[in-house]
Amino acid sequence: MAGALTAISLLLFLALAGFQLMLPGLNYDEALDVVPAMQLLLGQSVQPLRQSGLHLAGRTFPLMVMDYKGVVHTYWAWPFLWALGVHVFALRLSCLFLSLLTMALTHRFMRQLCGEWGAAITLLLLALNPSFLFWSRQGVLWTTAMLTCGMGALAAFAEWRRKGRAWGLYGGAFLLGLGLSAKLSFLWFLLALAILAMLHRVAGGRWGCKREPQTLDVRRALIALLALMLGLLPLLLYNLQTGGTLDVLLRNVHTSYYGVSNLAYLSNLKIRWEHLRALLDGSSFWYLGRPYREPIFPLAFWISAGATVAYGLRLAIRRPWGSRCSLAGGRIVEQPAHVLLLAFPLSMMALMGLQSGATVSGLWPEHYLLLLPFPQLTVALGLELLRRHVRRRRLVAWLLPLTLVLLTAGQLRVDLLYHRALARTGGFSAHSDAHYWLAEYLDDKRRPVVAMDWGIQAPVQFLTRGRVNPVERFGFEDLDRPSPDFAEGVAPYLEDRDTYYIFHAPAETVYKGRREVFDQLVRQRGLVPDDKRIIHDRSARPLFVVVEVDED
Repeated sequence: MAGALTAISLLLFLALAGFQLMLPGLNYDEALDVVPAMQLLLGQSVQPLRQSGLHLAGRTFPLMVMDYKGVVHTYWAWPFLWALGVHVFALRLSCLFLSLLTMALTHRFMRQLCGEWGAAITLLLLALNPSFLFWSRQGVLWTTAMLTCGMGALAAFAEWRRKGRAWGLYGGAFLLGLGLSAKLSFLWFLLALAILAMLHRVAGGRWGCKREPQTLDVRRALIALLALMLGLLPLLLYNLQTGGTLDVLLRNVHTSYYGVSNLAYLSNLKIRWEHLRALLDGSSFWYLGRPYREPIFPLAFWISAGATVAYGLRLAIRRPWGSRCSLAGGRIVEQPAHVLLLAFPLSMMALMGLQSGATVSGLWPEHYLLLLPFPQLTVALGLELLRRHVRRRRLVAWLLPLTLVLLTAGQLRVDLLYHRALARTGGFSAHSDAHYWLAEYLDDKRRPVVAMDWGIQAPVQFLTRGRVNPVERFGFEDLDRPSPDFAEGVAPYLEDRDTYYIFHAPAETVYKGRREVFDQLVRQRGLVPDDKRIIHDRSARPLFVVVEVDED
């Protein structure tokens, strides 16, 4: 039965996540990750970040796509683009397969924690969870590779501690390094895991086996360190060449690029609390059409969290710390040293949440992607405690299936509501499918293009397979006003009357004040800015403005 539930969960995820996979539209950051893969595949020139990369056989292979975001997804997507063509469908299919791998690794880890049924329940809750499902569809944007690396590391370490397989230690270390190379925020996961490992060792806990845990001698520690460094290699090489990540960290240590004060730590944690709420109830996806909330899963999570904590305290009070525990056959036994294992998902969430009060960018809900699948693990552990320790078997016999039905139905309802909204809207703002129409228009005209705002260049490059390569000339220095050299950067393009200048409509503009300065600059030269084409989304809301410069 547990195997059947696992198979059903995987099929449900593929059906729900794969439905209308082209929607929402291609986002800028999503495209930015894979433009280098497209260029390498099509033999086009690659422009790596800060001119940093590996130069092999006359080609340049980038090491990072942003100063704090690596190329793990870039090279993961490459074989899908090669096999299926440079297309949004192939790109997002690569993300779905990465999430399937995350689910398989989560299942493997959970089997070792509480057995087949706990693992099957975790997988079902994860497969239907709106946050996991819809973030998986645009996984390049959210860097879902972090989840794969994190759960892979946990499963590998558990193999080492339970069965003495050294490859588990080395593989886990490599995946931790690779996760950090994927995105700098994986540091939350790495530090949280290190803290819990030290606490577990100090408390005298035992990882699920009947023998002593594997010892970490000097030789194994050195090999594990080398494996970690191997996973970190892209990030290390990039910083040896440019120092870019260190530069970003130092420049944003007090106030981030997006104006978030890291000194206002408690205020930031209040915002993060709202992000946790949105993660649990699935209400982060306004850009699909409107936010929807699922109340049953958050309730189950908090009840399970309370039950886990209460059970752990009960064990700690009843017996002294340091007793041996056994998880043979996935059976939860009442030993105090097992408390840390039972509390592991909650502890990871808490430690990562405390770290999230500081940022080098902004405070955005999608950062909490990294907390998945720990809420699902917590609920599964809570249901396992209910199944094994409530003595009224008749109560358990109907309460467990009823709970699973309610959780499944509640999350499935929200998933379907999002899909219905998405079919109607095509996505809003930076996620609108109007990106497809803009790319089609520019590909048909084949003129020089200058992107005058964020969110335009990379989607157009990918959607036109590099036939149209907009040049960005809005300046990243300040969100609210153009830099003093803005006019100087735009002026050379005004000599070519065939050039298109792409702006966002005023309500959608990210970098403010550029259109006003541009119009002034054009008129100073005796020219007239002409709004050649306005591209709307499905709700008739203007999104892109294609501007041409004409004689007065």
